[in-house]
Amino acid sequence: MTFILVGNQNCGKTTLFNKLTGGNAHVGNFPGVTVDMRAGYVRGGGECVIDLPGLYSMSPYTAEERIAANYIENGEWDCIINVADATNIERNLYLTLQLAALGKPMILALNMMDEAQKQGTVFDCDGLRQALGAETVEVSAAKGRGINELVTAARRAVRGQPRPTSRLEGAVGRATARIEALRGCGTYDAEKIFSDYIGLSDKATEQIILDCERETGLERAAALARARYERIEKICQSCILRRTKKRSGGADRLLTHRLLGIPVFFAIILGIFYLTFSVVGSLAGKLISDCGGRLTAAVGELLYSYGAHGYTVRLVTEGVISAVFSVIGFLPTVLTLFFFMSLLEDSGYMARAAFVLDRPMRRLGLSGRAVVQIIMGFGCSVPAIMATRTLKSRRDRALTVMLIPYASCSAKTVIYGAIANAFFPKHAGLVTGSLYFLGIAVGLAVTKLISKTSCFGREQPFLLELPPYRFPSALCITRNMISRTLDFIKRAFSVILICSIIIWILVSMDFSLKLCAPDKSILASIGRPAAAIFRPLGFDDWRIAAALLTGLGAKENVVGTLSVLTAGAGAAALNLSPAAAYSLLIFALLYTPCAAAMCAAAREVGRSRAAIMAVMQTAVAYAVSCVAYTLCNL
Repeated sequence: MTFILVGNQNCGKTTLFNKLTGGNAHVGNFPGVTVDMRAGYVRGGGECVIDLPGLYSMSPYTAEERIAANYIENGEWDCIINVADATNIERNLYLTLQLAALGKPMILALNMMDEAQKQGTVFDCDGLRQALGAETVEVSAAKGRGINELVTAARRAVRGQPRPTSRLEGAVGRATARIEALRGCGTYDAEKIFSDYIGLSDKATEQIILDCERETGLERAAALARARYERIEKICQSCILRRTKKRSGGADRLLTHRLLGIPVFFAIILGIFYLTFSVVGSLAGKLISDCGGRLTAAVGELLYSYGAHGYTVRLVTEGVISAVFSVIGFLPTVLTLFFFMSLLEDSGYMARAAFVLDRPMRRLGLSGRAVVQIIMGFGCSVPAIMATRTLKSRRDRALTVMLIPYASCSAKTVIYGAIANAFFPKHAGLVTGSLYFLGIAVGLAVTKLISKTSCFGREQPFLLELPPYRFPSALCITRNMISRTLDFIKRAFSVILICSIIIWILVSMDFSLKLCAPDKSILASIGRPAAAIFRPLGFDDWRIAAALLTGLGAKENVVGTLSVLTAGAGAAALNLSPAAAYSLLIFALLYTPCAAAMCAAAREVGRSRAAIMAVMQTAVAYAVSCVAYTLCNL
């Protein structure tokens, strides 16, 4: 038995999915979180639950809406769980009427009932059931209320108790009924024929549609839309017993103000950076680093006591423990950053940031909606690039994919922490914050240039739903933090661990595979020619060149490689001036993203554009680092 979760964007589908399945899918209080379908199983039951991307109607416009609509029409499922935002039921019922027209098992889940009740909204669920032919269940997914009742109702619906209906009234209702009888089809197909009239050469059907247009005085699609809204209005009048509105205009007057909104946004982000890097990151990172040093010494002594060979001891202590702890030392920093990002998402501020930044983004060739994907890129570029499918135009998708890698992902945070704490210990937060803003500034400048010189098409109007403010859910924030942090740890203990061992071998052996000093190793032979390239940037150290090369696989490898090459001393062992150190940070910020991000970009915009993006980013990184180094020396 398969249930599909269908609803508008930002109606709480993913939160409900997590409650039903015990999963930890990403939850955020802004549109466009779900891009691909997610599947799981009901806890305590065998039913499969599929979370579809959000859509506003069965006439899809964006890529993710087409995924959802196609699966609803052609996929194999047993019951629709139509998730509706109880605080905005009028808008949500438009899709509900279309789903009910399918005539297949369906449940209407009125989600966010806790918020609706606070606003004074009371529903007549029996009246909704009679109007739609679908059982209605009041749910609060965030609070875990109504979940069992929803599953029980869905099981009953599969057995045909009851079966939904959606008969429109007036001229449109009469016209679609005549098309049903004439074509021998269901209500959903009749309404689709009435609206689109695709692939038909039936004069009788065309005459029915023309008669309806003359009677209503409207074009067929507009007439159908008005008929649906008229039915929604009647349903709401009879089934919503009492309603008051609770506004949050005071907060929005400040946070979305034309002039004050942008400074407030930057102040919030700067505050997050200060707390993350200067307060939590520096203290916790130092504590973990000390623990790593003690563990390295203890393991080394233990291995020597058992008669282990010196090179085996070095492999374990320098190649494994030191490398991994060099990354884990920044785990509190990453965890703190994820906490604040989840807080912004869950509270509803993320959509406000997109709204307030739309005007300046428009001048740079993008819509404000791209801000959501860019901010997601601060966590990881891969899901952010995949989330560009929610953008409505190919132009915006392509430009946003090229812009996202300029956002500082969590992996780059590790590099910033290592180098900034080593060379700018008193100003690590300020230096790191400047890199975040510099990356976006450079990315926007490059995107503006590309949008003017390439054929990306015309700009599209900006439409974005502003979700209501919500008190952040501790459970949702914890799940988001755990999910993102576990992904970071998996990379630290898989890719980075393997790469660290390989790097240790490369730095300990020459081309004849004999043990040697690091300056005569394979990695040194590769790094020295590359180091000369970086001389104009101020860091012509072969160890840095080698670390940057390994960073093409995963950015965390840069720190791991430096730890291996410096026998655990890390960035502090590098002989760099402050200007050179900042130049290195800029290059690490801007050069080609990791392999996973490049693969995601290739899937979204094509291999050729992804390859151009990789080459262009390295060229931009080199130029900006060179200029920065020169200016700092002046």
